[in-house]
Amino acid sequence: MQLISAWSKGVPSLLPAVELDYARVHYVVADRAEADIYQHLKRLDVSDSRLDVYSVIDDLTFPIEWFIDGRVAFRRMCERVKPVDGSLLILDTLPPFTSGNLIGYRDVMISLMELQREAKARNITILGVHHAGKSRT
Repeated sequence: MQLISAWSKGVPSLLPAVELDYARVHYVVADRAEADIYQHLKRLDVSDSRLDVYSVIDDLTFPIEWFIDGRVAFRRMCERVKPVDGSLLILDTLPPFTSGNLIGYRDVMISLMELQREAKARNITILGVHHAGKSRT
C-alpha cells in the first residue's frame, strides 16, 4: 500500500530503484473485501483515478474452482480486470495465482516463469505480494 501511496502522489517510493511511472495501477486483492482496501487507501490519503481495485472475494461470479490451477485463476482475473498496456498489476497475495507447492523450488520457478510470460505478452508489470509475517513455520 505504501508503494501505491508513493505512486499516486508522485513521490519517491521506499524502493528508490523502482520507477513508478505507470499509466494505471490495477490492485487485485485475493483475501480481503474491496471496501477494506479503500478504507486503508483513505487512511494513506490515496485517491487516484488511475488506480483500479478488484477483490476476488467480492466477485461472486468468480468460481472457487478456478483456484485449483492458479494459471486459470490468473487468466480469468485478467479477463475481469483488463490490465491496460504499460500498467502495473499488483497481486495481493501472489500464491492464489500460482500453481504447485509454494515451498518447492521447481513449482515456484515454473509459476514465476508463467507469470513473467503473461506479463510480457500483455505488456504489463506484475508485482506479487507475500505476507511473510502471517506465515506459521
